[in-house]
Amino acid sequence: MASQSFLASLSDLALLKVTGSEKEAFLHGQFTSDIINQQNNSSSFTAWCNPKGQVIVTMLVIKTDDIIFLLFKTDQKDYVLKRLSMFVLRADVKIEDVSNKLHIFCSNGLIKTIPESTTVFPLPDKQYYLYLSEDESFPMKMADDIEVTTETNWQAHFILAGYPWLSEINKEKFLPQMLNLDQLQGLSYKKGCYPGQEVIARLHYRGEVKRRLQVITSKEDLTEGSTITNNNTNAGTIINAVKKNDEFIALAVIDIDKLDENLKTSNGESIKILATSKS
Repeated sequence: MASQSFLASLSDLALLKVTGSEKEAFLHGQFTSDIINQQNNSSSFTAWCNPKGQVIVTMLVIKTDDIIFLLFKTDQKDYVLKRLSMFVLRADVKIEDVSNKLHIFCSNGLIKTIPESTTVFPLPDKQYYLYLSEDESFPMKMADDIEVTTETNWQAHFILAGYPWLSEINKEKFLPQMLNLDQLQGLSYKKGCYPGQEVIARLHYRGEVKRRLQVITSKEDLTEGSTITNNNTNAGTIINAVKKNDEFIALAVIDIDKLDENLKTSNGESIKILATSKS
């Protein structure tokens, strides 16, 4: 743990609250991860896909004894809430938008003394922590050795950690493996059926993942949804991007056979790969 603790608000993420006696079974049948066997008081990544196996949205699933929270990009909230609710039918499941009731914060170390209205969960890497708090002023009440930092710094962390947050602009373009959900333990091949399961399983057993999520950097402005080229041909798409210091860092889905020094932005600026995933 770093000697200095940092805390930031994650205002660009929406939060749904799922309750009811059949919530685990319902979400297990919709998402790519194993919701039923996920431990309580833990978080894990997952994806919700269309019948073609293309990812609609990536989420962080936070599971407690009696509640499951779904954390994902705010611009997908209305679509996800409306469409996911359509599949509930007669199941004992209630889905509620609590984005305006619980405020989301993240830190690089466990803050042990927190307000009673605040709950803490580890991120999957167990080096960073999420806080869901009814108190919007929660950061202002922390000790002097905890620095309140910008949301940009945490967006940069998510990128460097390889956490893909899929926005509306990139909806239904990629299979889960292309977003490295299999490497993030957000994709189970042993669970039962869910939307797109046959297509996703076929890709896995044939070993034909030709595009993977990569961490990249460039002096050029990198924006979500923009194209990456290689010798003037389309080589990939940017998923998340943020400016850090004097350059931009991003997550991008790139063709594995085009991972070389010829990668450029749509404006011709050179791209450097910081972390590579080929398997």
